[in-house]
Amino acid sequence: MENLNRYQTEEISKPTPEERLWKAILAQAIYDALFDTQITKHHERQAARDWFMYKTKNFVETCRNAGFDPDYVQQKIKKKILNQKMIYKMQKGCTKNNIFGAKYER
Repeated sequence: MENLNRYQTEEISKPTPEERLWKAILAQAIYDALFDTQITKHHERQAARDWFMYKTKNFVETCRNAGFDPDYVQQKIKKKILNQKMIYKMQKGCTKNNIFGAKYER
C-alpha cells in the first residue's frame, strides 16, 4: 500500500522543450519506418527501419533524451516492422517457407 500512495502523491513533471523535441524526432522516425507515404522515399523508409533494427549509439541517445527505454522502443517497433514485412510477403504470394527462409514446421 505504501508504493501506491507514493505514486499517487508524486507530481508528474511537464516535459521540457528539449524532451518534447526528442519525442517529436522519435515519433517522426516511427512514422517514416511504419507508414508508406508518397513523401517518404523507399531508401528513406529503409533507413528509418534500419535505425530501429540496429541499436546504434544515436538511437540509444535519442530514446533516452526523449525519456524512453531504448530496449523497449526497439522491441516494440522491431516487432511491427517484422510483422509488416511478413504481411507484405504473404500478399505477394510467398509461402511460409520463403518468408522465414527455412522450412516451416508445425
